[in-house]
Amino acid sequence: MYYVRIDFTCLKVIDHILFYSGVQWYGCISNSIKPFLKKNQYNVLPSNAMGVIPVQNGVSRYNISDHTSCIIFFDDLQKRSVLNWLKSIKTEPILKINPNKSCQFTINGSIAFLKAVNLLDKDEFSEDSLPISDDIFSEELEALSDLDELTLLFITPLRLKRPDEFKKPRHKFFDEDFFDIQLFINSLKDSFLIQDPIVLNLTIIKQNLKWVDMVYKNSIGGLMGSLVIKGHFSKALLEILVKGQYLGLGKNKSLGFGQYRIKESNQEKSIDYR
Repeated sequence: MYYVRIDFTCLKVIDHILFYSGVQWYGCISNSIKPFLKKNQYNVLPSNAMGVIPVQNGVSRYNISDHTSCIIFFDDLQKRSVLNWLKSIKTEPILKINPNKSCQFTINGSIAFLKAVNLLDKDEFSEDSLPISDDIFSEELEALSDLDELTLLFITPLRLKRPDEFKKPRHKFFDEDFFDIQLFINSLKDSFLIQDPIVLNLTIIKQNLKWVDMVYKNSIGGLMGSLVIKGHFSKALLEILVKGQYLGLGKNKSLGFGQYRIKESNQEKSIDYR
């Protein structure tokens, strides 16, 4: 998997931006890159193979010449398509009129490309850029190995379904009133196709979560905020928690949903999203 930060400059004022801007960025990137994908009949980005994460949340307005960024993540099969797309938007002429008024971010309409940075090595993304591999996680795992308390920061909306027996009218997902750490870990296991059981001895000792809603065709949202968990973190458990930061969890991952960070590993993190 590659993580590439795309930097832009604003060509016009962009305001009334949603608190979580992943929906707008998804519309921007998917409309622009779709012709370059191998299967360009996709109405959306290929599920689990590509997605968009906003870098700045909570920004409601950009002025002319302000800089803004998003991150795109994609698997190895999409690398050539992304490189061709980046080459195109570097040379595409500036549009006089935004061709899609419903899209706040439009490449060469409201924003113009500056650079693309591979977050693994902080160099310009190119043919020689390398993807994330398991060996880069060792420092992060080492930094967490002796801790008995971790803080999970949900930096984009988590849209994780409740099991059927816990669903209520208008409450079908994890929310402020329902967060089961065992089910959360089980969902991570399923993402990594792990069959072996992981014994948990964890307790949620502090919770500061808020459901963030936004409009995307219909109303859509998820949990953002923080969660402090205490207990024994086995090697197997730490591995899926650390790697899960780079995968996302739950529904709508292509919109950047389900991204979390482990606060205690910020100084050791192999992939810096800034």
